[in-house]
Amino acid sequence: TPSPTPSPSPGPGPVLLRVNAGGPTLPARGEDNWREDRGTTSPWRPDAADGSEPTTWTGVAMLDPDLPPTTPPALFSTDRHHPGSPEPWAWEFELPDPPGDVLLRVYLAERDPTMGPGDRVFALLVEDEVVDPAIDLRVDPGPDVGTVVSVEVPGSALGDGVLDVDFVRVTGDPVVSGFEVLSLNDP
Repeated sequence: TPSPTPSPSPGPGPVLLRVNAGGPTLPARGEDNWREDRGTTSPWRPDAADGSEPTTWTGVAMLDPDLPPTTPPALFSTDRHHPGSPEPWAWEFELPDPPGDVLLRVYLAERDPTMGPGDRVFALLVEDEVVDPAIDLRVDPGPDVGTVVSVEVPGSALGDGVLDVDFVRVTGDPVVSGFEVLSLNDP
């Protein structure tokens, strides 16, 4: 069962995948770059016609002090949101076989100045387990602040080699800035 962990989590190993949701490739410090996710299709969104839309924001978001030091500020210059559908918004990340235990970091920010408290609330599920039933970024961490939700996922939950992440609408459109998957196994 996935479990939320304080961020940054101590001791993550090598980067398995980084995705800049709604944005271009971003250089990373040291390891793998953040991969682009600007198009209408994506290897990480199984429903090619999911209706999700990328957005580019001007200005720089403030950064939550709990963000890992390797987080590029430009990650919060774009996002992808999922308008209109009451269905869960699915993301799938194929991992090495066997993936072992992983740390998933989901990067989030409320950059839209038209959103007030309660206007955009969504649940985050990892491997069909609710991590947070009501994320309201306008309330916590506040508007225009980039933050991260970190979740340790045991390898036993990844039997198919795919890490499943779902966003479920409560009100408004779910939004995400990026994903990072790190190994928690000894190299």
